[in-house]
Amino acid sequence: MIWLIIGFLLLVLLLLLTRNGKSTLMLDSRAAALAHYKEQLNALDTDLRTGKISQESYTINKTEISRQLIKESDTAGTGISKADFSPIALAGLVIFIAATSLLTYATLGRPDLSAAPKTSKTSILDQTISKEAGMTYRQALARMDADMQTKGSDKDFLVLYARTHFQLREFAKAADAYSKLSALDTENPRWPLRHAESLMGVAEGRVTPASLMIIEKLLFKAPENPAGQYLKGLYYQQKGDTDQALAIWLAFADKSPADAPWMRTIMPQIRALKYPMPQVDPTQVQQISNLSEAKRQDFFRAMGDRLAERLKSIPDYPEAYLRLARVRMMTGDQKAAISALESGIQGSSDPAQAVPLRQMLDKIKESAENNKM
Repeated sequence: MIWLIIGFLLLVLLLLLTRNGKSTLMLDSRAAALAHYKEQLNALDTDLRTGKISQESYTINKTEISRQLIKESDTAGTGISKADFSPIALAGLVIFIAATSLLTYATLGRPDLSAAPKTSKTSILDQTISKEAGMTYRQALARMDADMQTKGSDKDFLVLYARTHFQLREFAKAADAYSKLSALDTENPRWPLRHAESLMGVAEGRVTPASLMIIEKLLFKAPENPAGQYLKGLYYQQKGDTDQALAIWLAFADKSPADAPWMRTIMPQIRALKYPMPQVDPTQVQQISNLSEAKRQDFFRAMGDRLAERLKSIPDYPEAYLRLARVRMMTGDQKAAISALESGIQGSSDPAQAVPLRQMLDKIKESAENNKM
């Protein structure tokens, strides 16, 4: 993987050297593009340094950013002519690439070293697919990997390959296949979305800078794509920029029909950011567990009272009313739980989002009826 990154750098140099000598300088656009890629790489470095992603995820996503950088350089052009590079400047650039390669090598370790520990994968890989198949899922994947050498440009094969590897949590290979599908079928928004989601799988659910780049390209072509808008907002939410995340989701929600299916995903996120609820951290959980039963009941009763008071000014917040009902049930106050659920159902602007409340209400009433027998 290290040598792939080095190869990318050398390819950038080759592209610069082979530009038309009569091209004009476009410094503003070039500077903006370079600043954008630098920001993405810096964000990726920060995620690695803070432990948000593994080294394997870092390497894969950095390679993807490099790949996108080369595509931009190849299609948009930098507008820099050969005349702008003196022999000394070229020599300096070569030295810079060599130094960068050594620095990358020293930072990430030798190519033969294993990456950071991977998350545990499902044992289904070692299970037999069926008696008729006579092979495990792992063996089937190995056969597909071998077929990739000869069928890597066949769309139907790539679709099967990508979906199978994604479902079996082989996200890096799925990402590679979805990247190829995006290049083969440039008008289908499904492939870049699946590509971004696969990179998220590698990063254990985080929207990485590499994923964001893919999403932004998709939104440039299809600004109203709901999945793209959701994932872009999720990137900023995970980054801690809740104002930007809320702005993205609110702007998209304003343009969407109230009954649009994606609103059931976006609206809970919007409510959670607009009306953040206090969270119980692990330290508090331990402290609560050490309380006597009476004091623990007092704690949850007070928590429920505070939440109920706050919800008086936020009627359309089904998730919070569901939380209130659960707190009330923890104190054994079934009547208060039913009241919370009924208020949440009545105040919800979307009946579909009130379904979990109705389900809990039905269970409580059914349990009450059974206790009477």
